[in-house]
Amino acid sequence: MLAAVWRAEDAGLLMPRWDSANGSGPLAFYRAASAVKKLGANLADSLPAETGLAMSVVLIPQVMWTRFEVGREGLSVQSHSEGPGDGDLVIVTEEKVVRDLVYRKLDAGTAEKTGLLRFYGDPEGIANVREALAKTSGATLALPGR
Repeated sequence: MLAAVWRAEDAGLLMPRWDSANGSGPLAFYRAASAVKKLGANLADSLPAETGLAMSVVLIPQVMWTRFEVGREGLSVQSHSEGPGDGDLVIVTEEKVVRDLVYRKLDAGTAEKTGLLRFYGDPEGIANVREALAKTSGATLALPGR
């Protein structure tokens, strides 16, 4: 994942590397948690409640897990969870990628194609999330299954 981020930075897909003063510190956890929650909220708006989708996002290299469940009552978020729940779709990425997806600086198809975003789990759930990400990130098409 880190190599994919470095290649994306060098290619201009992502902003250049932060210096250590900007990328860490007492607010780093809150900044990361906020970005992931915004991504989850964007996805929930694009996913039908009937999917009953449960997904977990893990940020690398922090190994910070956030778990989401989409249901009739809306989105349930568990920040800094222990890990994914049984049957969860898992998304592996980095905070910088999440921020760029949320603020539409990067589309999900490009993020997945370049290794910045990886999915693990049920193929139908992955297809639903790809479609929702395509809607929220401004991409015209989600990537086909691998």
